[in-house]
Amino acid sequence: MNESLTKKVEKLNKQASERYFSVEDMDWDRSIDHQKNWTPPEMVPLSYLPSYPLLTEPQKLRFNQLYGLSICEQFIWLEETLLAGVLDYFLDRVELSPDLRKALTYFSTEEKKHSEMFFRVLEKAEPSWYKNRELKIFKTNKLHDVLFGTICKNPGTFMVWVWLALFFEERTLDFSRKYQKIYAKNKDQSIDFHFWQVHYYHMLDEARHHQMDEILLEQFYNSAPLWKRKLSAWMFEKILFAYLGPKRNAM
Repeated sequence: MNESLTKKVEKLNKQASERYFSVEDMDWDRSIDHQKNWTPPEMVPLSYLPSYPLLTEPQKLRFNQLYGLSICEQFIWLEETLLAGVLDYFLDRVELSPDLRKALTYFSTEEKKHSEMFFRVLEKAEPSWYKNRELKIFKTNKLHDVLFGTICKNPGTFMVWVWLALFFEERTLDFSRKYQKIYAKNKDQSIDFHFWQVHYYHMLDEARHHQMDEILLEQFYNSAPLWKRKLSAWMFEKILFAYLGPKRNAM
């Protein structure tokens, strides 16, 4: 790494150490409130449809809660299936500077911590659904499983993971801001505490992860051959087209 990147990585490593928190530092004593929203209403895709007013209030509430569960599942899938797999590949197989290795170790450990946080919320919200820790709402097909398995096994060739990481980190920050905004406005009157809490703690690490993604772009992507970057652009477009459909996201 050049001197500028090295200083950035050193700064992020210092922040990771100083701002460390564990899953046990969070408040897990409260019960999930099934009479409150689990998602800011503006994030719920169905709410933008003309047919939405036809639903009863209990139906609207339950749909909101199901979408809150699906967001948690999305993050678990992303962090367990894609990011942790790619990061562990580089830690196990690629020669890295000591500072970058330390940074990627923090990154990987924190992504696994986030997955645990979201699973705990799911287990509190619907214990019978998640007793085996299987995703119930966010589903991928066999083609997607093969695609992302191939990316994780060959991240030096299929470098689309860098852009996916950046995209999802930005989505994370946007989601978290929406949760913080509605909670700050209404305290805990309109949205469940645990869903607010998990997105708050997620944001504490993700702001730094977004900066790490930019460093990974400079370190691994910018120097890659043109054909790899073109392949990544093509794959990124196809993956986003599948992800940004109305069944998973609002406008």
